[in-house]
Amino acid sequence: MAEISDPSAGAPTPGIDLDHLQQYTLGDRSLEAEVLMLFSAALRDSLTFLGTTRDADQWRRTAHRLKGSALAVGAWSIADLASSMEGLAPLDEQARRYLTEIETCASTAQETIQRILAKLSKD
Repeated sequence: MAEISDPSAGAPTPGIDLDHLQQYTLGDRSLEAEVLMLFSAALRDSLTFLGTTRDADQWRRTAHRLKGSALAVGAWSIADLASSMEGLAPLDEQARRYLTEIETCASTAQETIQRILAKLSKD
């Protein structure tokens, strides 16, 4: 698996590196919430598409977009897996294993996003 993980990140929040996200959004809490909502939707849509497509080119493009989105919010595990998926065909056995792994990571990330958004709405 390609390593994209940010080695400078300390103990990240499961699924999302909040320090990275806050740097990316320059500490703007409303922008942070917007970016997380966009990532959440993109993550859900990408995984649905990756789970159903048989088109190798579309698979690679979707995995690449997912990698970029994950890097933007500091979802390092998702970015690592999406990077590995870019070079595989959708019906490849390893691609399917990565997809299963990324779905697990996505579940954790989605839970984290919901907690973050709830906290941001209270602030």
